[in-house]
Amino acid sequence: MLNPYIKARNLSDALKKHAFLRALYHLAGLACAIISVLICRHFTRVKKNKIVFDTFSGAYDCNPKYICEEILRRGLPYEIVWVTGGESANVESDASEFPHGVTLTKVYSHEFYKHLYSAHIIIDNNATIVSACYLPKRSQRAINTWHGSLGIKRFPKKEGFVGLLEKFASFQMGKTFDIAISNSAFEDGYYRETYFKKTTIKRLGHARNDLFFNNSPEFKEKIQSKVHSALAIPPEKKICLYGPTFRDNGSLLPYDLPYDKLLQALSKRFGGEWVILTRFHPRTKKMIEELSFPEGVVSASAYPDISELMYCADAGITDYSSWICEYIHTRRPGFLFATDIASYNSERGFYDPLDKMPFPLAKNSDELIERILTFNEKEFLTDIDSFLKKKECIDDGHASERIVDLITGLI
Repeated sequence: MLNPYIKARNLSDALKKHAFLRALYHLAGLACAIISVLICRHFTRVKKNKIVFDTFSGAYDCNPKYICEEILRRGLPYEIVWVTGGESANVESDASEFPHGVTLTKVYSHEFYKHLYSAHIIIDNNATIVSACYLPKRSQRAINTWHGSLGIKRFPKKEGFVGLLEKFASFQMGKTFDIAISNSAFEDGYYRETYFKKTTIKRLGHARNDLFFNNSPEFKEKIQSKVHSALAIPPEKKICLYGPTFRDNGSLLPYDLPYDKLLQALSKRFGGEWVILTRFHPRTKKMIEELSFPEGVVSASAYPDISELMYCADAGITDYSSWICEYIHTRRPGFLFATDIASYNSERGFYDPLDKMPFPLAKNSDELIERILTFNEKEFLTDIDSFLKKKECIDDGHASERIVDLITGLI
């Protein structure tokens, strides 16, 4: 069963094209979702110790993963269900990624709705339960952890029918979630501006950033071995993570990175031999198949957890993606490679001028190489400290502990 929000949008598109059979198909899918909601909401009882986790990728990742890990570490007697198979997934959910004892359920299936309405606590990092037409029971509590922080790009404003759906979804987000987890004063403001105008905001930090503060040799060896093994990277190689965001117009031109020159510049400035990991946004999954890459470039788009990639990366490059603002907790070099600033700014806009961010900014390939070769570590560290202070970020490696304390209090 497909996402009911997508069904509604596709239904509109089909009707415009007079494709009545397609419209009927999408209408039937939407009806099935509503029927499941009505049946499960009425006939399913809430279980006090049951928690449903969901991420928009459908994988074992992001903030929900690290909250789940803390629950398991404490040995708390909770029944845990994980929703798999998100439509925007960049991976197929692999059961081996999930801890023993966690029940898996396919998103938008009837079983999904049964689990959803029998859970006392629901933890989502996006809007899956909203798009699933979820109508909360009074005894349930829904927590949104979101999937980014200290963002660069603004939330887009859409027109027409899709714009109306977005506004309705935004309104429903505020009604559906009881608590939104924030990591900063900046994110508090973002929530109030977008989805959670009246929702209770708890500034507890982002759980997925906890690992950046874990410097134990055992943990470091575990994660590095996992990433290097999964992506077939020799252990002596240094890693540069390149993770751009998507373009609303679908353009691939901004992803034209000078890979060969970049590898040479990284080696010259920081020493050692390097590989570049490409991590493209899930929305570009089909389009990036058109791109070709030279030797020394490894695709990491199917790797389930970007936080582990960041933990292992010796340097990072993006255009406007917020992951770079979390990567600074590693205190390793980060760069912005943005060739379409003017057009992107007119489409979306930025929270801060890019040249005021702590990351060296390059507007073309030559500038990127120059920024790397002239990278000043002392200035960079000073800039990121000022940036985190300005945003009032509280990430400190203990967010998952604080969030689980919150959950135990609710249960």
